[in-house]
Amino acid sequence: MLFGNVAALGATFPRDTWLQALVMEIVMTFFLMLAVVGTAGLSHRENLTALVVGAVVSLDAIFGGPISGASMNPARSLGPALVARAW
Repeated sequence: MLFGNVAALGATFPRDTWLQALVMEIVMTFFLMLAVVGTAGLSHRENLTALVVGAVVSLDAIFGGPISGASMNPARSLGPALVARAW
């Protein structure tokens, strides 16, 4: 009531087509999981893990943000879409 209709505030909406956004999200999620799995076993280099994963998330947000919102997580997109009733 205080801010009006802000149900779609956290929603991520694709810029062009939903297919383009879906492919972009799959590619971004692949690279994020590749970075996590690739650096997870490096117990002697904890700082490297944080740096690599942080860099991948930053690059995903820079390149994927304008196209799909760069959620990199289906639940991150589904939750606000359910609340906003915006598909």
